[in-house]
Amino acid sequence: MMGGQAAGGYHTLTPVDFWQTLMVAAMDMILSAAAAVAIVMAVVVVGATRTALWPTTLISAWTWALGAVVAWGLTAIGDGMLGPSEAAAPVFELLWFAVALFSLCPAVAVLGARRPGAGAWNGFVLMPLLAVLGWPILAVLAGGFPLRPLELEAPQLIGLGIVLLMGASNYVGTKYGTSAGLYALAVCLLLAPLSGASSDWLSPQVTRALGSCVLGLSAIVAGLQRDRPFPSSEPFDRLWEDYRNTFGVVWAHRLRDRFNTLSRQKKWSVELTAVGFRWDDAVSAEQRRETTGKIEQSLRWMLRRFVNPEWIDQRLTTTSRS
Repeated sequence: MMGGQAAGGYHTLTPVDFWQTLMVAAMDMILSAAAAVAIVMAVVVVGATRTALWPTTLISAWTWALGAVVAWGLTAIGDGMLGPSEAAAPVFELLWFAVALFSLCPAVAVLGARRPGAGAWNGFVLMPLLAVLGWPILAVLAGGFPLRPLELEAPQLIGLGIVLLMGASNYVGTKYGTSAGLYALAVCLLLAPLSGASSDWLSPQVTRALGSCVLGLSAIVAGLQRDRPFPSSEPFDRLWEDYRNTFGVVWAHRLRDRFNTLSRQKKWSVELTAVGFRWDDAVSAEQRRETTGKIEQSLRWMLRRFVNPEWIDQRLTTTSRS
């Protein structure tokens, strides 16, 4: 019997309530399926970049990225299997927070990706960073069982936001800028339920599922941008663009400053800009040919702390895509 109250005091669903409940359940299933597909896509895209990054110092950042997306997927599976139960909720809050912390590490690892200190960056920067930002986890565990809910305070959220912004902004102005922005948004959606920002119409489960979808979208955009051809056919411009897109604007700015200082000292009449090498109009073809070999030698010397020689060779001798 629908509508009103049945004998025995039991309430029954009205047709409107029934269809609303059915639609909500269907939307939850669709969102959960989309989140699962998105996480798989993220794992596939990250895994596929290993070959391209192996000749570079970014292999450490790749390891952090793969670990983060795998942890993201495993936590989503466990959370989906147990559901929003009262007993499991505090445990998965800690796990999701740990996933968010690990997700900060790849971009921070890029900022330390220079030989010979690339390996030490993990121990002296990333691990202490995780220890400081992960202090709320230890605070909850120290309270004993049953675990109390994890809710991040304003100073903790500010610290997380600064680290997230620092890592994502490194790719602003590169072809991976959109992907980096989406990745930062995905992490923010993971943290939102722990900040008290969730509401009745946007539950923690829905917020995290949306975050997983954005993560997958970020990976897809990055994969599409990776296959985008070089806009310039000049070998030095190809080398510069790929280095800038791969390592971000922080390292690119430092390399550009070093090269331009050397160029002025050697009077090469060439300047390295954000979009490539620019020669003075007064430079003759013969002067340019004589200078080209010196430029290549200098670039190889400057890039030796970031990439292997074969990485440079590929970009100077082919029209490959980054």
